[in-house]
Amino acid sequence: MNTQELLTQVANAAGPGGAGRGLIAGFTPGWIFGGLLFGLVGIAAFGYGKKTAQYRPMALGVALMVYPYFVKNVFFLYAAGAVLTALLFYPRR
Repeated sequence: MNTQELLTQVANAAGPGGAGRGLIAGFTPGWIFGGLLFGLVGIAAFGYGKKTAQYRPMALGVALMVYPYFVKNVFFLYAAGAVLTALLFYPRR
């Protein structure tokens, strides 16, 4: 059995239509990169908020770390990540 057959079987085991939707379980390389990128930004924001005792960066950091689990569309993943990241730098009144 070669690698391609193995990947196809794993993708098919993930659910119907799994082989044609990306890598494993429908995650594309763009989605994986975006999830990692915004997750790392979230970790940094949460750490900064905890260090300075500010709740806004902590909350936005948690949101950045968690939302990729609920968004499967790559466009919405990057759009929501960009908005949440921009909110980190948007000054409060």
